[in-house]
Amino acid sequence: MDTRLLLSDVASLSGREAADIERVVNVANRVRQDLFPGDRLGPGDLEEDHHADRVVRCVTADGTLVGTATLSVKGTSLWVTLVAVVPGHTGAGLGARMLDFAARVAQQEGLLWLGLEAVDEGRLVDFYRRNGFEEVRRETWPQGKWDATRPFDLVTLRRPVSPPDKTAEQEATGPRAIE
Repeated sequence: MDTRLLLSDVASLSGREAADIERVVNVANRVRQDLFPGDRLGPGDLEEDHHADRVVRCVTADGTLVGTATLSVKGTSLWVTLVAVVPGHTGAGLGARMLDFAARVAQQEGLLWLGLEAVDEGRLVDFYRRNGFEEVRRETWPQGKWDATRPFDLVTLRRPVSPPDKTAEQEATGPRAIE
């Protein structure tokens, strides 16, 4: 499937674009309904509750949003949150492409790490490990945290960002989309 990645400031998203991101995150998170019932994001939550600066959007040739991840700088790290790919598009490498794209953004900004937190359910933490992340902390949270139906492990992971090279410098001056 032909997709491209776009980087946008959260504040510049139109109402429709923000609603599309909320829809993709909620659809993707429904696979864990047994642990976290209900939708993850409501209207306005993207900017208000997640404090994201930018968002990576994975769109098809016809403009359909099929994946997303939000980005925010904290110290020497670029934190990646709300990574989501809609069912029917999983397994096609879109999540890995968004993480690599985030690494290039971090590299361009001189940051040292990509950081993220993931609930250790299913194959999610293994996916991040296969994409260069290492576990740095694991905490067990009780039933009821984030409306969870049972206790769960929240894992903090990080991935080093390579120093800038000529390719990254050239991309930094080009458009903010990659094919």
